[in-house]
Amino acid sequence: MVANGLKFSRIGQRRTAALANSETPCVDDFSERRTRPRKPALTSAVVADVNGENACNCSIRDISAGGARIRLSRELPIGARIFLLDTSNRVAYLATVVWSNSNRSGLSFHQSYAIDAGLPTGLQFIWRLALEANLKDVEGVIATGLPVE
Repeated sequence: MVANGLKFSRIGQRRTAALANSETPCVDDFSERRTRPRKPALTSAVVADVNGENACNCSIRDISAGGARIRLSRELPIGARIFLLDTSNRVAYLATVVWSNSNRSGLSFHQSYAIDAGLPTGLQFIWRLALEANLKDVEGVIATGLPVE
């Protein structure tokens, strides 16, 4: 739409119409579509496919019981089923990628697993990935010259 020489997007039209017709503005941000509130986080984690392959480090930017927003060095395909390993809290989530934009992705959780000796037999790779992530963290601490106790 063009008005007064300016172009308006449909989002802008909806927002303008909502402001004109209602006391509550239309919000086009995904956070308003969530059924569970997310908490801000800055936690290191690992993402891997459902077979435990193609693992890479990432950071959890915010999280809720139903999903998370992560940042990583590659783009994940929308619809991919993955595991997100929150190594700080020793929890692995089976998730689906619901959106992806460059190095950020949104995940919807299906199931969670405590990362401990009680993992199902087919998911033992989660234990290995968590141990490898912890070893990398220790190596990073040692590289900075901090003593490891």
